[in-house]
Amino acid sequence: KTQSIQREKKAMSSKGSGIVLNILLVAFFASSAYHVRELMQFGSPSITKMIPVGILILNAMLLPNVSSAFRLFQVLAMVFSAIGDYALMLDDQIGGSDATFMIGLGAFLVAHVFYIINFSRRGYRFSVLPAIIFYGLGTAALFGLLWQYIPADLRIPTAVYMFGLTTTTWRCFDAADVHAS
Repeated sequence: KTQSIQREKKAMSSKGSGIVLNILLVAFFASSAYHVRELMQFGSPSITKMIPVGILILNAMLLPNVSSAFRLFQVLAMVFSAIGDYALMLDDQIGGSDATFMIGLGAFLVAHVFYIINFSRRGYRFSVLPAIIFYGLGTAALFGLLWQYIPADLRIPTAVYMFGLTTTTWRCFDAADVHAS
């Protein structure tokens, strides 16, 4: 009987968190739409970018049925993403300082490291070498297209960041495939 009561409590708790997560999802899309409207109207990033990221952080904190380590890494990744967004917003407002750009880029890279750790915890389904070749070629092609638009002193940091972003993408798709099977 005690186990039955515990299962019912868990089911009710799960339903309650599902409702909260759905409300947060609606709030995320509404705040994202507002941010895009602001961006289109004023042409530069604003503090409104922090609202959707804050909602994603709340969402990660409330995720049901995940380990505390997964939740922690997701929250840390999103906090560093928020720091990156804020630094890039400042970069745009003060007229393009390389220092604030590098802080933003570095914060995003740290966020991607947390995502990579989280998504890699589920194991690997795809062979590592073909994935590195496939994603590496895609990243190299994109970097080649962007090369002329990247200031010379920012090319290496941008390449490192793109590598982190590509690795995150690979680990995310690989983890989703492992989880689905």
